[in-house]
Amino acid sequence: MTLDFDKARVKILIRTKSEDGYPPEKWESLWAMPLGGKRFRIDNIPFYAKNLSCDDIIEVNKKGDELIFSRLIQPSENSTIRLVIYDLRDEKCIRRSLLDLGCSIEGTGTPGLIAVNVPRASIARAINFLNDAFAGEKLDFEEGAMR
Repeated sequence: MTLDFDKARVKILIRTKSEDGYPPEKWESLWAMPLGGKRFRIDNIPFYAKNLSCDDIIEVNKKGDELIFSRLIQPSENSTIRLVIYDLRDEKCIRRSLLDLGCSIEGTGTPGLIAVNVPRASIARAINFLNDAFAGEKLDFEEGAMR
């Protein structure tokens, strides 16, 4: 028997909008795997949510049919970094470099804006790469959750 992971995963809503109006979305929905009770493991890279990463264990509250993020229970060893790539012609090369460093990437739907999951073993090399790319005016980045 095979397990259909898309049916096992659920969407969790996380409030993202801050007082300064960033990000543009009030809520972000993240895929998560149920662990029992109110506990879930985040199963994709957050685009806007602060202090959360893929594989974090979180607790949720149910409001109607929706599952709403309540708190972080156990952080994973992953870091989350968001990039804005200035020249879209550079995006393929930047993505390839990050993948070669052991990172995983998700697009946000906005050209040039990507979310990056960085395993602990790759963080120093990834930050060095991003700092060099920033100095070369290729991109800017935001540290969403650093571990």
